[in-house]
Amino acid sequence: MHLVHVALRLPSGREPQADARERLRAALLPQDGVEYMAVHRVRGPLLTLGFFLVASDEEEAESRVLRLCLRLVSEAPMLRGARLLAVTTPIAPPSDQAHPRGTPGRQAVD
Repeated sequence: MHLVHVALRLPSGREPQADARERLRAALLPQDGVEYMAVHRVRGPLLTLGFFLVASDEEEAESRVLRLCLRLVSEAPMLRGARLLAVTTPIAPPSDQAHPRGTPGRQAVD
């Protein structure tokens, strides 16, 4: 499972609707392979979409989400005319290195 973030700028004067997640989720197709989608309003016309999907590696995940977002920008009314700013896979340390000095949620003691 991979998380891919997409940064978008909506056309001038347009802000995300309150039901943006539901509207965009309805535009997804089964072949998109999206398990979960989140919509984060950054500020003003800036928007971040988060997609969780199963893919063989980060490159495949990013390219699939890029194709998906290009389709959404051309077909989904609320994204029509939006500018795609970035498609990224957030970097996180492997789970065994996430808390090298202690366990998650606990303070390490020297």
